[in-house]
Amino acid sequence: KITKKLEIISGTAYDKHGISKVRVSIKNETDNLFWDGKKWTTKEIYIDADGTENWTYKPVSFDSRYFHTYKIKSKAINKKGKEEKTAKERMITIEP
Repeated sequence: KITKKLEIISGTAYDKHGISKVRVSIKNETDNLFWDGKKWTTKEIYIDADGTENWTYKPVSFDSRYFHTYKIKSKAINKKGKEEKTAKERMITIEP
């Protein structure tokens, strides 16, 4: 998907035991860096999203760069504490 700005990430999650939280990872594929919620870093960080079955994450102070590609990953954790084994992924490219 091509977009002009990354303002909000959203999705849905389901587990028969219910969802306790969803975590999101943002990787700048162009620079090979990860967003930690405040700045870019070399280590992958999963950030807590708002909500559970219907969740959102608004990257505050996120400096999206034109012509860069980002990999967005999300993982749900159910109410028994079991984390999704494989994160869901989506790629986006920022263009003016």
